[in-house]
Amino acid sequence: HASAASEASSRALLLFMVPTIDLKVKIDLISYATPSVAPLREWWVQQICELAALDARAHYVLHLGSSSDEAAGGWHGALLRKIKHAHEVVERLPDGSLALFSDLDVQPLRPYSELLPTASGADFVIMREPQPAASDDDVYNSGLWMLNVSQVTRRLLARWVETYAAALDARATRAPPRHNG
Repeated sequence: HASAASEASSRALLLFMVPTIDLKVKIDLISYATPSVAPLREWWVQQICELAALDARAHYVLHLGSSSDEAAGGWHGALLRKIKHAHEVVERLPDGSLALFSDLDVQPLRPYSELLPTASGADFVIMREPQPAASDDDVYNSGLWMLNVSQVTRRLLARWVETYAAALDARATRAPPRHNG
C-alpha cells in the first residue's frame, strides 16, 4: 500500500509541476488623447478594463498617449500626432504582435478578440468611410484599425506619417482664399 500511495502522490506532484500555458492572445491596444477628448480618457480606460476582464480569449496591454497642445495644426495636427504615437508604439513591439488602435470616443460593445478573425491573414485592417465622404481626404476612418506588426506594417505607418505630414505642410503653404468686397 505504501508504494501505491507513493506512486499516487508522485503523479499528483507531476500534475502540479506542469507549467500553465496562457492560451490568450495579447492585443496591444493603442490610443491617444488630445485636450478636447481628455475627459473621455478615464471613462474609456474603465470600459477597456471591464471588457478585458470579460474577454476569455485575449489580454490587453494599453499604450496611452496624450498631448497638451490642441492648437498646433487643429484637428489635422492632432490626427498627425495620434498616428505618430501609434507608429512609435508599433516600432517597439516585436514582430508578430497584434496592435489595435482606437480613438477614445469609440466604445467597444464586445471584446476586441472578436475582431481577430477580421485580421487573420491581413497585415492591416482599416474601415473605409461611408461614401460620399465630406472631402477627398476622408477615405478611411483612422479611429479604429488594427495590424499585425512586421517590417511591412512598420513601413506602412512610417509612410502614413510622412504622407500626412507632407499634406499638412502643403495645406499650410496654400494662400488663403480671396474675398471680394
